[in-house]
Amino acid sequence: MNRVRALLTDRKRAQRGSVLSAVLIMVAFLSIISGAVMTELSTNFLLSSVLVNRVANQATVNSAMTLALDRLQNTPLDSGCPTINPLTMNGRTSVVAYSSCFPVVDRGSPSQFTQIASSSSPFGVEGTHAQLAGLNDYVVTDSGGTIFDFPFGQTGWRWKLPLGGSVTTGPVLVMPYPNRSGRYLDVVPVSGTNCSASTYCVSVQYDSGGYSTPTQQCTIGHSATVVAQPAVGIKFANIVFSGDTSGSLRAYDPTAVSGGGCDPEATSNAGGPIVAGPVVFPCIGCGTTTDEVFVLTSNGSSSQLVGYTYANTTLTRRQILGLPFATASGLAVDGSGLPSRIAITFSGGGVALVNIDANANMTLGPTTMLGAGIASAPYWCHCPGSANLIGVGGQNGVLYVLDTTLNPYATYAGAVSISTSPGADSAGDWYVGADDGYLYEVQVQAGQPAMRLAWKYGSMGMIGSSVQVGTCSNGTSGICIYLGSSNQRAYLVRLDARDVVMTSCVSSAPPACSGGNPRLWAQVEVGDLLTPQTVHVQGWSYYAP
Repeated sequence: MNRVRALLTDRKRAQRGSVLSAVLIMVAFLSIISGAVMTELSTNFLLSSVLVNRVANQATVNSAMTLALDRLQNTPLDSGCPTINPLTMNGRTSVVAYSSCFPVVDRGSPSQFTQIASSSSPFGVEGTHAQLAGLNDYVVTDSGGTIFDFPFGQTGWRWKLPLGGSVTTGPVLVMPYPNRSGRYLDVVPVSGTNCSASTYCVSVQYDSGGYSTPTQQCTIGHSATVVAQPAVGIKFANIVFSGDTSGSLRAYDPTAVSGGGCDPEATSNAGGPIVAGPVVFPCIGCGTTTDEVFVLTSNGSSSQLVGYTYANTTLTRRQILGLPFATASGLAVDGSGLPSRIAITFSGGGVALVNIDANANMTLGPTTMLGAGIASAPYWCHCPGSANLIGVGGQNGVLYVLDTTLNPYATYAGAVSISTSPGADSAGDWYVGADDGYLYEVQVQAGQPAMRLAWKYGSMGMIGSSVQVGTCSNGTSGICIYLGSSNQRAYLVRLDARDVVMTSCVSSAPPACSGGNPRLWAQVEVGDLLTPQTVHVQGWSYYAP
């Protein structure tokens, strides 16, 4: 009986153990399910947070890029690539950085360059960018004596004038006709039948300012070739100065005509062949109304800068400055008033700077020797940021950009021989025509001694007439570059778009981006011939550096 009672007692205890085990198993199972659910929820929350951050980052960098494109669309091409300010949104700051940005011919244009004139003679004489009241033209001559005048930015000439048997020997001076608004005089160095009294002369053509062909006003005879561009007086706005390779410097009045000749005012001999100049400055500190006239002479063994004073029909030679190198190639002037500076190049590779004070006194400044021959004049750039830079084309294919102490500022060594002068646009990009027939567009890179090739255009035949760079006008927009070639053609390269590679990321100092902060990269072309608002996307992507 006791055994039976003990057995029954054990069965009750066993049932209680089974129930407790089942409860524990159920609790463990529920704990597992609950943990799995909580893990899934936590993972989803984390994923959602990552996605939210990614969307916010991408929205910020996208918006910054969009604002950058808007700035590019609304900034004139000749003003350079605009500075992009940081954008703050979604509690984040994004900045756009340029990898490259430069003006180009838009990809939709049928050609990179346009032939604007053809001739039976090469274009080996320097062209002129004439910027006067009511006039913004490109004037160029072939060596056979034909003059072409183009409104700057246009491919069609305003007028064309064959000088009938004459040969052009130097660049054209375009001057306003004194006291005749909208009328101009083109002063052309020539030789041949157009020179009635001598073999060599300067022919003055009257331009009415319209589309009519100019008519001859008068000529002034010279005893030798006039290879340098004449210059007009400043205080004496009716007087023109021209010099020839016999050393003769002449002053004359092209508005006063006697028997078909310009009225002579004064003559002097500079002591050597005049190869560049005259350049004219008004003198403020000289006590009287004078024009200060400077000519560059070179006889093959020595070179000099000779200074004159012109007043009251008299040319007075007042100073001769000996230069440190022989065989001068050309000159470029800092500005139109005194004090000023003149940069001079020499065929053996020398470059010299001459300082002219407020009283028109000359002193020799810094000099340097470059590692190449120099065939043409330098170019003085008043570049952005108040930088005065001097560009020189080397016959070794190097474009040298010097500061005003003549120390190297930047160089580009990718061209073949350069026989012409470089030029620069108002945004600080440089252009040079080389002997291989290509126009090279290069950029100074901040803090880098080597310039970067942005683009090259051609081939157009060996470049013989230096680039003339300026803002397109007459209903067009962009940057226009005119140049002439030995293949008897003249050309226009019209830049109307920007090629831009840029990045945007969430950072106040790009390109400091992290793997969790992708950078938006884009290559775009902004603008075309019809409208600067056009945007062509060449490619884009997100990537983490």
